[in-house]
Amino acid sequence: MSVFLLGLKEGTRRRRKRQGCDCAQGAAGLPGPWSGFFSALGCLIEKLQPGLSHLYTEEPLGPDGKRSTCPMAGPGWTMLLLLLLLPLGSLVGYGLQKQQMNLSHKVIGEPCRSHEECQSNCCTTNSLDPHTLCTPKTILLQCLPWKKPNGYRCSDNSECQSSCCVRNNKSPQEFCTSQTIFLQCVPWRKPNGNFCSSHQECSSQCCIQLREDSPFRCMPRTGILAQCLPL
Repeated sequence: MSVFLLGLKEGTRRRRKRQGCDCAQGAAGLPGPWSGFFSALGCLIEKLQPGLSHLYTEEPLGPDGKRSTCPMAGPGWTMLLLLLLLPLGSLVGYGLQKQQMNLSHKVIGEPCRSHEECQSNCCTTNSLDPHTLCTPKTILLQCLPWKKPNGYRCSDNSECQSSCCVRNNKSPQEFCTSQTIFLQCVPWRKPNGNFCSSHQECSSQCCIQLREDSPFRCMPRTGILAQCLPL
């Protein structure tokens, strides 16, 4: 009877050791850095197995009539695994945060191609230079491109800070110009006495001939109704 019990105990011990190694080997088959981690974890479990035998949970008999005694099946080992995985989760989170910081490492003034490259999350132009740079956002956290101030040459209203690109003198060239107090973008028009070809060219909106043989000139409107009539 003693010999039978010793043989049964020896067989159980060997089966536990084999199943514990199988668990470690199965974990070692995982891809990437997890393989090395779980391989080392399996070795640690194998070394701690004699001293933590009270954490084992005997499982019911399986279909093959054998009882699973793998250390990882017990609730105690589950808690141990969770405690060991907590530092690993922190390291993974730190790695992701560091990777994100590396993607947005550029400071104000550095050249960039996208908003994600900048710490301010704003990559746009900040001068006449067409190249984009990391630029601070506005007070309302808007990422606005640089626009031309008054006096700069322009071809469209969207290029100007005042949103007004018109002629401001006799030159046909258009410039960024301030809007009126009524927020109107009014182009420069010829003063009275200048030669003209249409009413729209005159500030008085009146382009007429003084005589039949005289050229058209910008003239002030006359009469109570401010009509455009020859003098």
